[in-house]
Amino acid sequence: MGLAALALLCASLAVAILFARFLQRGGAGELARLVAERGTVERALGRSRDAGVPASDASMTFALSPIAIEAGDTADDPQRQASRLSFHGDDAGVGAAPFSETWARGHVLSTEGDANVTAGAECWVRVLPVGGTGYNCLVRVMCGATLLYPDGPQQAGYAPCVVEEGRVVRGSDTSTSGRDGDPTLELDLGRRQLEVRDVTPQQGEPYFDRLGSAGVRTFSAEIRLDPPRA
Repeated sequence: MGLAALALLCASLAVAILFARFLQRGGAGELARLVAERGTVERALGRSRDAGVPASDASMTFALSPIAIEAGDTADDPQRQASRLSFHGDDAGVGAAPFSETWARGHVLSTEGDANVTAGAECWVRVLPVGGTGYNCLVRVMCGATLLYPDGPQQAGYAPCVVEEGRVVRGSDTSTSGRDGDPTLELDLGRRQLEVRDVTPQQGEPYFDRLGSAGVRTFSAEIRLDPPRA
């Protein structure tokens, strides 16, 4: 019992030291950004199987990495789970992923309404491939600690994308939360432009009963993406 308690104490001390050094280097805001980006504190501190998450570096913009297909990369990331199962699950479609997981960084240019972000906020866009659903993309947009797209549980975000030579070029979702459960999205990696918009669901829309009183915001946010790495 004594040795077990000592081991637990040493492990806790090591985590505390790592945490303190992390805060000293990047501050609490940086940790919050990485937690939002990577899903858990453990991943934010670097103890992750998900090597595809890019560092906060402009050179990583439009970074490509292989699809993560390990079973551990599912429970805390519904989009990654959906992507993995669409190619490797029991009901997976035939064929390889049309592109690799893609990341792009940018900053908010302007907002209107209740966007819960301000101009200048750093944003990360992630695009995952998905098969067998009629859509080939799953998109997530995080600005600071705010999820702009898709829905809160991140079980939506499906969009048709244009893919050229194995790379995502554009993606679009033209329906608001009241219509399909998540905001609208216009993503153009070539032009380095991204817009996310939403309005509070209206009575009669398919998702009104589920979302009408759930805090869906009326907002728009325009984001300028950083140049891709050379």
